[in-house]
Parts: sequence; structure tokens; C-alpha cells
Amino acid sequence: VVVASDRKHLFSWGCNDECQLGREGEEETPLPVPLALEADETIEQLITGSCHAAVRTSQGRVFCWGTYRDSKGILGWSNDVKKQATPTAIHFPRGVAIADVCCGENHTLALAKDGALYGWGSDEQGQLVFHMPEAMKKRALVPHAICFREGRKRVPVKKMWAGGMHSLVLLENGHVMTFGLNNWGQLGNGERNEEVNAPTHVAFFDDKAVKQAALLQHATLVLCEDGQLYSAGRNSYGQLGRKTEEEFGLKFAPVALPEGMKVQQIACGNHHCIAIDELGFAYTWGFGDMEQLGNGKYEDEATMYRVKAKVLTDKRVVMADGGAQ
Repeated sequence: VVVASDRKHLFSWGCNDECQLGREGEEETPLPVPLALEADETIEQLITGSCHAAVRTSQGRVFCWGTYRDSKGILGWSNDVKKQATPTAIHFPRGVAIADVCCGENHTLALAKDGALYGWGSDEQGQLVFHMPEAMKKRALVPHAICFREGRKRVPVKKMWAGGMHSLVLLENGHVMTFGLNNWGQLGNGERNEEVNAPTHVAFFDDKAVKQAALLQHATLVLCEDGQLYSAGRNSYGQLGRKTEEEFGLKFAPVALPEGMKVQQIACGNHHCIAIDELGFAYTWGFGDMEQLGNGKYEDEATMYRVKAKVLTDKRVVMADGGAQ
């Protein structure tokens, strides 16, 4: 767990096997993370992956720490460093200021203010689009630009999201692109395969205004401005939120919403989902064996369950997020 206390200081606690706490010392107690900010610089964003974490500052700088893994074990932090024990500044081309950062399990995406997208980490499943050969895979540990073109024209990126081993990008022209692992159809391109996929334009969203996405380990949720929610990918635990017993969905289709519901925000863990509606109610569905759904039982939910915890009585939920389990 990593927490920003006052937009100037970080504290962390929990497992530190891969240096993901960003500091030395006792793991069970919250302790400060050494972050070298300038006097007028503040923490604007804090994100974590499986074994790494990232901070974006008010000056558009990015600091990261931890390590990256692939199917063979620890990939490393760089050519020379296996695990980065404390926050270190990530270097981008001169003049680049980062406006947004997101972390997948073992890859990181950073969106610059000019719409340029950068990525680094593990690209084993094509989640960074680099497709570097095995002997050169550590080159992906350094930020590289990820470009999207339609014809000869480069199209800037508006928003981006990272999942387990796949990514989703919303371009400035409204087109949605997905790429990376597609073993459960999580790219929503109508296919299911183990091959590394080049970015695919998901035409399903061409006539929709995409607001947000949440990428599970093997599934994808996309929220549109009209409050409608769509899903694709694995459904083994009901994480697609559809009234179906099929184990996967290869194309995006509507999530079954309660009548009249308009979703305002979504989040996810590895195999469960969270949605907040316009009235401030929280809903969960998907994998529930660890009681992460708040439904009072160790069971999955195939459709949305409204969380009725006493602590939420007379309260309006404004935001939610989820961890692995």
C-alpha cells in the first residue's frame, strides 16, 4: 500500500519483496518513502502495478520504483538494475511534460500533454506494441513512444488505461484502440488467441462517447458518457456483468444494469468490478471468494449487486477502486 499524505509526502507498507514499497525498513508499519520533490512541486497522481509504483508531479515529472516481471520471472528495472529500491525520475525527451500515468501488472503508460504516449516495462504480450525480440526485451524497460496513425496522419491520444497484460487507448478522434494479450477476448475485437496483437481499432465505439475504461486481468469494461457500460473478455466469475453463462465474450456488449441506472464511475480488481451510479450507490460483481464484493458471502455475482453495508447508510459514494483480490 502506498499513500500520499499531503501531496508532498509518501508512506508505504506491505510486501516489499520486489522493492515495491520504495524504501527500506519494517514492512508492517507505514514509513516515509524518499521522494525528492522541488519546493513548489506536488504529487498529482499515485498509481501501483503488481511489483512497481509511479508518481506524477505538478511539474509533469514521473518517479517510479520496484521492478517488472514476465513469464520467466523478474525482467528487471533496467539493463543494470534488477530492482529499484527508491523512487527514481523517469527520463523523457526534452520538453515533454506528462499529464497522466497508468500501471498495468508489469507495464506502465504515460500520456504527455501534447497527446504523445510513452510506455515501458514488460512487452511480452504486446501490451506496449514494441514487439522486441527475446534478446532485446530489456530495451522495453526504457520509455519508448507509441504512435497511432490513420493513413499517414499521426493521431494524438486523449486517454489511456492499462490492465493485466493488455492496454486500451482513446484517440483524440474518438477511436478506441486495444492491444496486448487476448487469450479470453479481452481486446473486444471478435477474436480469441494467444498471439501478440497489434493495436486494433474497436469500431463498436465509433458512435459512442467513451468516458472511462477499467481493465481487469482478462476482461475489459468501457463506460460511455451516457452512463451505459460495456464489457468483453473472460466471464468465468461473472465479471462481464451480463445475464449469460458463457465463459467469455469476444465482442463488447452491454452490461446488465438495473432499470434506469446511469453509471458515473467504474473500477476493478483482477476478476471483480465496481460501479458507482449517479445517485451515489456502489455496485459490485464478478469474483467474490475473498468477500471483495461486499455481499456478505464468499460467492461470485454474475450481475450487479448493490452494496448495502451499514457504513454506507446515508452516505453518497463518489469514487471507488479495487485491488487484486
